[in-house]
Amino acid sequence: MHIDHVIISVRDFEAASARLRERFRLESLPGGTHPMGTDNWSIRLAPPQYLELLGVGDEAVMRSNPFGQRVLDTLKSGDSLMAWAIGVDDIEAVAARLGRRLIPGQWQRPDGTIGRWRNVFADMEDFGDLPFFIQYDSDREPPQGEGTISWIEVGGDRNRMREWIGDQALPIRYSGGAPGLRAVAIEMPSGEIVIRNEDLKEG
Repeated sequence: MHIDHVIISVRDFEAASARLRERFRLESLPGGTHPMGTDNWSIRLAPPQYLELLGVGDEAVMRSNPFGQRVLDTLKSGDSLMAWAIGVDDIEAVAARLGRRLIPGQWQRPDGTIGRWRNVFADMEDFGDLPFFIQYDSDREPPQGEGTISWIEVGGDRNRMREWIGDQALPIRYSGGAPGLRAVAIEMPSGEIVIRNEDLKEG
């Protein structure tokens, strides 16, 4: 079990990519499309970790499903740290422990190929407050980059988070207050960088 990736919701991929490049020297690459109407870009870290920029692809499709609508609602307040994923090797066991069903996921790459995975989610109103679990198909090509997620900071109930994650040691810092993702730290060859919501805003 490990922190797999962090999702940053963005209104404009080009603008968000430019800010992350200027402020943190992080390079974003166009990704693909999801059936829920969202598009994504990625910032490749050392395998298997990455940052995912998630935004609007087909707004009409997004409004037709709970996940897409959640992303649209999040974007009303601008770019932000939205959610994070935990990579696991036995997602069936995670689903059984939590009493949740497996949700298949996929995206279409620019070359037309399809990447697939399976998720375990909390209720949609808790998306972002609690992490989701992910296991990729065996043919996944992990992103090739540099830097590792050294810790994340979250708000909310520590005991609730631990109950959801299970008896696993992950680099989580708890800040109390309202639930949600507050910060992600990335250890780069040049030193650690910390991304908070205020760092994602314009200006």
